Amino acid sequence: MLGTVRTWAAGAALAALALPSAHAAAPTVVVTWNQAVLAELRAGALAPPVAARALAITHTCIYDAWTAYDAAAFGVVSSLPRRPSVERTTANKSAALSHAAYNCLLNLFPAGATRLQAVMTGLGHNPWDTTRDLTRPQGIGNSAAAAVIASRRSDGSNQYGDLAVGAYADYTGYVPANAPMPFCLPTTAGACLLNVSDASRWQPLVNDRGAIQRFAAPHWDRVTPFALTSASQFDAQGPVAAGPNYLKGWANLQADIDSMLAYSAGITMQRKVIVEYWADGPESELPPGHWGLFAQFVSQRDANTIDQDVKMFFALHNASFDAGIAAWHLKRKYDGVRPITSVRYFRQGQQVLAWGGPQQPVKWIDAGKWTPYNPGSNLTPSFPGWVSGHSTFSAASAAVLRAFTGSDTFGYSTVVPPGFGRVEPNVPAVPTTLSYPTFTAAAQDAGLSRLYAGIHYADDNTVGLWLGDQVGQQAWDRARALGTLASGMVAEWMFDDTIGTQVPDRSGSGRTLTLNAGASIVQPSISGAAVRFAGAAQPFGATATATINTANSFSVAGWIRFNQLPNCQNQALASQDGITVYGFLLGIDAPCNGSAGAFKFAMRAFDADIANRYSATTGHGPATGTWVHLAGVRDAATGMLTLYVNGRAESTVAYPYRWSANGSFAVGRGKFSGQLRDPVYGDVDGVRVHSRALSAAEVQALYKAAR
Repeated sequence: MLGTVRTWAAGAALAALALPSAHAAAPTVVVTWNQAVLAELRAGALAPPVAARALAITHTCIYDAWTAYDAAAFGVVSSLPRRPSVERTTANKSAALSHAAYNCLLNLFPAGATRLQAVMTGLGHNPWDTTRDLTRPQGIGNSAAAAVIASRRSDGSNQYGDLAVGAYADYTGYVPANAPMPFCLPTTAGACLLNVSDASRWQPLVNDRGAIQRFAAPHWDRVTPFALTSASQFDAQGPVAAGPNYLKGWANLQADIDSMLAYSAGITMQRKVIVEYWADGPESELPPGHWGLFAQFVSQRDANTIDQDVKMFFALHNASFDAGIAAWHLKRKYDGVRPITSVRYFRQGQQVLAWGGPQQPVKWIDAGKWTPYNPGSNLTPSFPGWVSGHSTFSAASAAVLRAFTGSDTFGYSTVVPPGFGRVEPNVPAVPTTLSYPTFTAAAQDAGLSRLYAGIHYADDNTVGLWLGDQVGQQAWDRARALGTLASGMVAEWMFDDTIGTQVPDRSGSGRTLTLNAGASIVQPSISGAAVRFAGAAQPFGATATATINTANSFSVAGWIRFNQLPNCQNQALASQDGITVYGFLLGIDAPCNGSAGAFKFAMRAFDADIANRYSATTGHGPATGTWVHLAGVRDAATGMLTLYVNGRAESTVAYPYRWSANGSFAVGRGKFSGQLRDPVYGDVDGVRVHSRALSAAEVQALYKAAR
């Protein structure tokens, strides 16, 4: 069994994985780069959600580069041409992934350039090769990294310090409700100064060196997430909707304080070890990185391939990234008080049985001096309490690892050596093993460690675990959907590589789209270039033959931006011709004589003007000047048509027929009465066609891929 020995040296956290045997396989290149990120995190001073972003960006760069060498996966940001199967070698993947990871990490951690160059050269790659040649793996990696970095340039994180001075600095004007609490222990002479103005709000502390805490990343709920619809997505759901327990009345607050004092009085050597092991404070890999170590263990335990590790670490760290956004949103929204403030404020002057401070036993102390058992120079972390970040990060990570491996089985043990503790140097006195048979058990212990430490109340933990699980499942759904999006793709026209009137089919199916007179290529767009149709001249693009069999399942999606909405003039983003009418049409019923119009996905019963139209339509109409993502899904097995607008299912109708329209596939027009109709007055980009019914998660992933 693989064990982890973790020691503290010169105040820094050093994590080392011990191999299970002399014959253990070498780590994949993905693990090597995960280790490189964790090394940079330990060398820096990022807040937990910022660290989660760094991990997510790095593994998104790796993932996007890897998709060029996979038959089914779809990039989050990049739309790189798929390399031929003969090029899908371990060597090419390693080169592409390494160049992607290196460039992203150099952007995130410029101070680590020398260390990162050493990782590259150690893997046999040239860190100074900056080619963008997409026929070379180095060019694939460099291009993927550039696309991901650009997509995160203005994501609300303030990485570049252009929203407020300093990388990741707050630009929202957060000011704490309470003045700082001076450093004080149970052994400090005299009374502790409390400085409490609002006992329901977070209070910054002064540490043992006189430094005053500042809320780390109070702006983080403004960061663009991976799979969340918004930072507040779960505010009205489950236990999150009820808010913090201590705000529900005096009795609830007192119960929280009593519970916290009971944990303090019940602190044991085993619990102290658990607190120290899960502390993940400054100079460590932080909570998101801790689960990166766990994923490294899983990789070796299961003898993962490069492909498996690309997908596992990508899903894991993007789940952590979203967990940080959701948790920090609640921390900012409620500005939740930490136990040190409420215990000292409401119980000052009372004698309570509690931990007596470093090297002191549990004893009777003045509650006004009550102190958490928390490693590091700060008695509590530098941000509000509700909800627990540890719990949210851990539950999200556990959800992904359960889903990826198909089991909750973990089988992980870690040996904590004597003298590991920072609060008390004799913790533990002898080597102590912590074992986690399941991912769930590890997440639960991570949350409990914060209660043992005295820095969170019980519902900080339980609500955080619930929230993290929801976030993790959603991130997994999107990651899995991205992994299957190219499956069944029969056409992909991005318009970035148009030559004259010919738009290549990036799916590899050879269905070139030919533009007629009046169509033009314009920039910028959703992704690179788009095609512009002038409407009145009826320009369009079409294939020489049919692209899909409309009698079977299929999906069509694309982006459209209307420049004009002429009265009563319908417009078709995409369609496929019959002899007389379209077989399907994705577009709009135009505003007409005062009506708002509607988006629609329609099919005809048979090839005639009189054939009934079965149409999934929205209750709202289009507008000019805004990009909209439309997707139509025909599921022949269920006999249903579903229309999606900006990744959301808006309408579903039954369609009981199996008529096959065998004519050209068209972009920018439809067909009726044997005539070309419904021209587009605007721009179209990213048209993709599948010969299967995409799932709701896949449509959402397709929308977010270029959002």
